[in-house]
Amino acid sequence: MIKRKKVYVVGIAVFVLLIVSLITCGIFLDVSGVFNGEIKDVQSSSARIEIIPFEDEVYLVGDAVEEWTKGNMTATEIYNNYSSSGRLYTSRGVIVNYAIYGLSSENAPVSQFLELSQEKTLANSKKIEIPPSDRKVQLDYLFVDTYYYFRVTATLSDGKTVVSDIETFKTAKTPRIIEFENLRNIRDFGGAITVDGKRVKQGVLYRGCELDGAIAKKYTITEDGIRIMKEVFGIKTELDLRSSSTENVRDMLGEDVLHKHYSFLAYSECFTSDHAKTQMRELFTELAKADNYPAYIHCSYGADRTGTACYFLGALLGMSEEDLYRDWEVSVLCNGGAFYEDMEKFLVDYEALEGNTVREKAENYFLSIGVTIDQIESIRNVFLEDNV
Repeated sequence: MIKRKKVYVVGIAVFVLLIVSLITCGIFLDVSGVFNGEIKDVQSSSARIEIIPFEDEVYLVGDAVEEWTKGNMTATEIYNNYSSSGRLYTSRGVIVNYAIYGLSSENAPVSQFLELSQEKTLANSKKIEIPPSDRKVQLDYLFVDTYYYFRVTATLSDGKTVVSDIETFKTAKTPRIIEFENLRNIRDFGGAITVDGKRVKQGVLYRGCELDGAIAKKYTITEDGIRIMKEVFGIKTELDLRSSSTENVRDMLGEDVLHKHYSFLAYSECFTSDHAKTQMRELFTELAKADNYPAYIHCSYGADRTGTACYFLGALLGMSEEDLYRDWEVSVLCNGGAFYEDMEKFLVDYEALEGNTVREKAENYFLSIGVTIDQIESIRNVFLEDNV
């Protein structure tokens, strides 16, 4: 009987020790910052950060382009409805809102930052500083149709660090509009999915209007715009398609940016003029050089001559006829319906090229004017990535 009591008591003691060990281990894991297999910073025991979640995809464009993307109105209708309001060709950032709970009046944040990445693990993340008193941060110049992952970290006056969970949002599939003071019709060429499931990379080629105000004085880039072009987008090459007869042409981005000048004629000339074909060959020879990117391509308004070059480029990459048409049509949102007539005439001439698909027509055209198959493959390698 005494033996049984001893065994019973020992069993209870072992069970209690096991429970205490598990609790201790759990506390240790929590303090060490290990949670669900992820290593996190040591947190203040009394404070926590909660992110206000995103319920829907986030649009990075203004009301007008959003309406056009949804198919609610034609480009001409949108231009007529919005152009006088100043809300036609605008972009939006993504605003992250959050709260910090459990703070005392003596224990406030002394520094904060947000980590932003396209990877769930926050690998290769960008660090964005946040003023200590703020509880929101705006994220600008994001890619469209892309998942982003982020978390917020705050260091408190007691020296402890509090870290939010990793949260996510997805940007909507729209044109990637880039808004600049004084400039119009600037956007990222990338973002489309090709007919064989490749994605045209964003952040490689930007297209838009002139930067020096040679044709339209109001289209003159500001000092801050130059900074954004070079520091944010990393522009290495400017591809200027304006006629060589244009007066007062200036290289606004500085000597450290490669400037290539072409003399593109009217869009229809690329089908008939030897001069225009030579210019097209020289342009696409330059586009085949991987070291030139990121690049900015433009004419005066970024519509017809730039539209022609980008249509051929997109066709060569395998973009669908619908996406090629809509990419050109974005210029109508900015400049009005006057460009429809030129675009329709171009498409008639393009259809007459040899080939069964828009991609075959582009490839045959470039081979006929002296662009090599190796250069074509180099262009595809620069611009295409597997769709994810």
